[in-house]
Amino acid sequence: MEKTNRNLWMGIGVVIAVVAIVALIGIVALRPEPEVLMGEVAASEYRVANKVPGRLDTLYVQESQMVKAGDTLQSILRANGLTEKQLSGPFVKLLVSLIFFYKSLG
Repeated sequence: MEKTNRNLWMGIGVVIAVVAIVALIGIVALRPEPEVLMGEVAASEYRVANKVPGRLDTLYVQESQMVKAGDTLQSILRANGLTEKQLSGPFVKLLVSLIFFYKSLG
């Protein structure tokens, strides 16, 4: 009786192991491969818009030049005649100090 129970449990264990191995092989073998699409994209024009109003002052890239995200493509001349680079750094501090100076005079 004890030998029969042991053989029964051993048989059940072997069946479970075989089913698990076949399932793993099926999962690995039937896994869908990722689709790889190849081709060309043709475009006749690109529209680039800036977030600030103004006129184009300087264009820093040439046609068909490779650019990365964050590259400066153009310089914008604002309505007051100043570019974005002039509106940053020491120039702004000087401009602000002059405005306060003239306000204190009058």
